[in-house]
Formats: sequence, C-alpha cells, structure tokens
Amino acid sequence: MKSKVLFLLCAFALMLAPATSFAASPAAESMPEPTSSVSVLGFGIASAVPDSVQVRMMIGPEQSFGPVSPEFEIPDYVGVELVRNILIENEVEESTVQVDLLSSNFPLGLLMPGSAVSFAYPDPAGLYEFLRTLVSELEARHGPAIQNVQLAFLVNDCGTLEEAAMKAALENARQRAARMAGLLEMNLGRVIAISEEHGANVAVGASGGCIAMSGLASFGLESMMSSMSPLTNSLDKVEVGILLEATFALEP
Repeated sequence: MKSKVLFLLCAFALMLAPATSFAASPAAESMPEPTSSVSVLGFGIASAVPDSVQVRMMIGPEQSFGPVSPEFEIPDYVGVELVRNILIENEVEESTVQVDLLSSNFPLGLLMPGSAVSFAYPDPAGLYEFLRTLVSELEARHGPAIQNVQLAFLVNDCGTLEEAAMKAALENARQRAARMAGLLEMNLGRVIAISEEHGANVAVGASGGCIAMSGLASFGLESMMSSMSPLTNSLDKVEVGILLEATFALEP
C-alpha cells in the first residue's frame, strides 16, 4: 500500500514539473557575419656573398664529335680514384668527396652513363685556379677527362638569409593586398592566414629558401628547375627566394 502511494506521489510530481526537454530554445543569437578577406601572393628575395661552393664533375674519356655518336664505355674506376686522390692532395676535405661510378652523363645524353665526383670547396674566389690545377695534374698523370662541371654556390648562415626573404615576401604581399583592398573601397586588416608556396614558373622561379638551396647543392630536380629561375647563384651573389600566400582581413 505504501509503495502504491509513493508511486502516485512521484507521478503527480512529474506532471507538475516543467517539461524542460521540450521547452522552446532561447532566441537564436545573431550569427556574426563572415569576415571579408583577400588572399594574395608575396615574393621576397635576400642575397649574400657565397661562403663555399659545391662542385660536381662528370668524369670520362675524351669526347668525340662528328657524325658518329660516342660508343658506350665502362667507366674507369682507376681514373675516378685518381681524380679523388688529386682532390684530397690539394686540401679538399676528404669527407666531402663523393664518387658515383655509374651516374647519368648529361653532356652525352641520359643513355650514356659516366662517373661523377662531387666535393665541397671552401674558397669560391679561388675555385678557378683550383680547377686549372686539377686539369693540369690530370693531363700530367694521363688521367680521365673532365667532361662537365656543375656548381652550386652556398651560404653557411642560410637561416638568416631565409628570414630576410620571408620579411620581404610578407611586405610584398601586404602591399599587393592593400592595392586590392583599395580597389574594393575597403581597408586592409590583420593577417588571417599565411602559408609558404612553391613557384615553378619562370615569372617567380624556384623558391623555398634554404630548402631550394639544399636541393640545388644536391643537384636534384630543384637544380633543373632553378635554371629557369631569376634567382642568382654565382661567385658574386647567392639569392634566396620565398613565395608566400597571405590572407588579410578586409574592413569597411
């Protein structure tokens, strides 16, 4: 009997309680209007005098020119080792010397393998005389021919150079965004988002700061792309480029 009375009291209490689960939701708060924005590209360059140079030499027999194409020849390991030894004798740091016995010999085409010897040289200004000495010693010792030389001039403190290029790129983006805002009769606000981009067209060229410089030093795909780049990589000046996409808020 007591349990029945308790049950009825609980049921009556539930009937009096407000049905909060079905209550009308508060007035919907007004949603903020989406922020107007503009996204632009910014490109910046910073330069410095090179501190060192990465050298890659294609080694092989003397090239023959004429109506007959060059015949395939197995790379001469002894000749490549001679080049390596001469480099070390002339105070090239041994740890930087790398030998690739079967490398793609670009001067004679991708189907003609050859050998490559790469090394780091710490005195870019003295590189010319060093190469003259190397060629003379190879001729005196009846060594192999240097068929091609590729150079990548490097800056030791690339991070500082990259940061300067970033600042220039951001300022360039801000100026371009301001012009865009003026066309829209609006004011330029704060930066909402920013990201680093990669330019592969001739107008911007290979960019990416120290990453691109590292790729150039390793003579990979970046070095081929950089041939179309306006960035300078020479004995006198090394340029680092940064391409950014920046999004700015627009205000009335």
